[in-house]
Amino acid sequence: MQTTVDITQGVCELELNFLGGFSIKANGEPCELNAKRSKQVIMLIQYIAANRFISTSFEQFSDMLWGEKCEGNEVDDPHGALKNLVWRCRKVLKEALPAHFLDDLIIFTGNTYTFNNSISCVVDVEELENNYKILYSSKLDVKNRIYYLERATNLYGGDFLPGFSEVEWVVVRSSYYKRIYIECVNELLLIYINNELYDKAIALSEKAIKFEQYDENIHIAYIKSLAETNRIDKSISHYEYVVKIFYRDLGITVSKKLSNFYNEIQNVDKGVEININQIITEIDEAAQKKGGFYCSYEVLKNIYRVQYRTAKRSNQSIAIVIITIHGKLTIQNITTIMEKLKITVSDCLRTSDCFTRYSINQILMIIPNVDTENANKVNDRINKLYASFSKRYRISLTFTTVIKTQEPAPLERHDDLRPVHK
Repeated sequence: MQTTVDITQGVCELELNFLGGFSIKANGEPCELNAKRSKQVIMLIQYIAANRFISTSFEQFSDMLWGEKCEGNEVDDPHGALKNLVWRCRKVLKEALPAHFLDDLIIFTGNTYTFNNSISCVVDVEELENNYKILYSSKLDVKNRIYYLERATNLYGGDFLPGFSEVEWVVVRSSYYKRIYIECVNELLLIYINNELYDKAIALSEKAIKFEQYDENIHIAYIKSLAETNRIDKSISHYEYVVKIFYRDLGITVSKKLSNFYNEIQNVDKGVEININQIITEIDEAAQKKGGFYCSYEVLKNIYRVQYRTAKRSNQSIAIVIITIHGKLTIQNITTIMEKLKITVSDCLRTSDCFTRYSINQILMIIPNVDTENANKVNDRINKLYASFSKRYRISLTFTTVIKTQEPAPLERHDDLRPVHK
């Protein structure tokens, strides 16, 4: 099997990088491809370089470059067009490379165009794959696993060819290399944490989160490492950030594993004696805030448990309300719409009431000591205050209310449906 040349041997003439963007280095010096050239020229160079050990047929080149245009005979002479494009690729490369590169990087052999593999070359994605194969085809001790895992994670500089993220073959490769990277990151984080190398785990997590926001294992490792290094406030803040982006972008709640870990962090003793006057000042400042109390879903559940016990002792009731937004919701407008609803709900609630974002288009409210009539009055206030905003975005609100009483009667439920604004 052909492999890349180790750059540390000092014999590498070319370095090709695809992760985080395409770049070429000749003998360690960057080579700038003319950005004014055709996008197809740059794409063809990248395609041939990325598939340098694969024989690509003319049909595959045509499909990659012209797709349905070629099938619909919109390209008059595909063979001639490809030949001309390759000539332009060679010209771009000759202008970018040092003068001593006499051989073409793209050659014609076996009745197809391919990369000139007689030139010694190191390619970042090939190095990533080689490290991955060593990791999962060999029995390595911890020290060597750390070595190859660190090499693999350091090689990853971002998505594969991000400038062509809409191209099918790029999407497939990008997903493949990211999967390798995330798998290596998660194993390395586990090793770091098991060996109490928390600073290394923090640095690796912060880099990985830039490339993949929705892997919970990375967030858990990051939050745990922050907590273990006595950065409790930052770990809690990051948990709240994760909850927010999972609700906002995916419309889901975080896993029980992460929420349970968050609860554990909140109980960690910081080992610092705080003056009771300082505590009272902080509590008073929080209590003076007007409107309903907005919190995470986990915090709201704890508040509900306390309020339910209080209501049970005093034979009072609690209203649980779900507000659902219906209408033309898009990725572009959902953040604005939900933020406005959050402000509206807060303005219409008492300081003893609490609420949270329950899903991508829902708000959950807990309103203690109210009956059906008063709960509906709150819903009406919210709907009226939100009306002009609803009309602008052609959306409507649905209020689903459940009144929980301490009597053995069944739950009282009212679905208060509001018409769509025209």
